[in-house]
Amino acid sequence: MRSRQSSDSLQPRIDHARLLMESTDDTVDRVARDTGFGSTVSLRHHFHRMLGRPETAHRARFRVTAQ
Repeated sequence: MRSRQSSDSLQPRIDHARLLMESTDDTVDRVARDTGFGSTVSLRHHFHRMLGRPETAHRARFRVTAQ
């Protein structure tokens, strides 16, 4: 039986996903693959659970753009 991952083990991947969402135009699918979540469903679930907002809302609010 596989146990649920603790938030401690997810935090580095969520932090990396958050950084990619803020600093790149990568698709959510690409961010999920690059951060080891494997699917957009998994990334979206954990991102929302740990940060309290969907990844797309986070990107819209915190996206860093070149001036």
